[in-house]
Amino acid sequence: MNKCDISVVVPVYNEVGNLALLSQKIKEALLELGRGFEIIFVNDGSTDGSSRLLEEIRDSQQNIIIIDLFRSNGKAAALEQGFKIIKGEYVVIIDSDLQYDPGDIPALIHEMEKGADVVSAKRIQRSDSGSTIRFSGIFNKLLRFICRLPIEDYFSGLKCFRKDVLDYVSLDGNLIRFISVFAYHEGFKVVEVPLKHYERIHGSSRYSFGGRILLALLDLLVVLTMFTLNKHRMYFFGLGGYLLLGLGTILLFICFMLVEPGKAAFNNPIGIIGIVMSFISIQILILKKLWDEYFTRYQEGYSKRMRNVKSISKS
Repeated sequence: MNKCDISVVVPVYNEVGNLALLSQKIKEALLELGRGFEIIFVNDGSTDGSSRLLEEIRDSQQNIIIIDLFRSNGKAAALEQGFKIIKGEYVVIIDSDLQYDPGDIPALIHEMEKGADVVSAKRIQRSDSGSTIRFSGIFNKLLRFICRLPIEDYFSGLKCFRKDVLDYVSLDGNLIRFISVFAYHEGFKVVEVPLKHYERIHGSSRYSFGGRILLALLDLLVVLTMFTLNKHRMYFFGLGGYLLLGLGTILLFICFMLVEPGKAAFNNPIGIIGIVMSFISIQILILKKLWDEYFTRYQEGYSKRMRNVKSISKS
């Protein structure tokens, strides 16, 4: 077991109540497989004592790596830092809240051994609020319609994939959440495995219901942009936005010039049209900027981010 076959990456943010049991369960699951492994905990700027507990876990167990980040930048950024040092052929990501059972990791690895390139857990008997489940269901259907990837749980926090797939798709930042989608569109085999989802016992989610909605809307916008537009189309899309903004500005100028002093300029039809055109153009340019930030960076294999690692330590 000297050779590292499996790398488990665990993003951690204020999960001090779950870490001891989580690390024990992950280790037991990996030992069951009888293959070399490493467990990488990425401490995303926790403030609740998680850092100290992770140090104790590292000192008492083998094959544990702790990455401490200076401040919290979110789950995707934490995963990105963990991916930079992985050695295993198979990479597992799992949330640290114990709503996914680490004992299910072997089931994912077995699917990989059958030929899958990416295996994603599908939460059944999901232990979340009714509003969260309904909301997630709606967005999963929208993403499935846009991406054409035949899985049902796009937001699963338990996944396994080959390191070669991760290297090939070259995702960074928030795009890491879409590894299943990008892998599928690059021709890799993506499989979904139904697994039980458990109620959170300790701690609380870092995402409020409103935060989940905002994140999902952003995800939807990013995916819609990436899978319906290309570089050629986006060039004309952005050009159209600037032209529309220019026309809207001209109409507003004309409106102000024609309107009599003391009267409301925006009661004039020309002014209303100018406002609408300017508003639409701003939305187009925001979408263009989003595409520039995410899709272009993905196509060019951009993977460097601002350094955020404070220290890396091993057991």
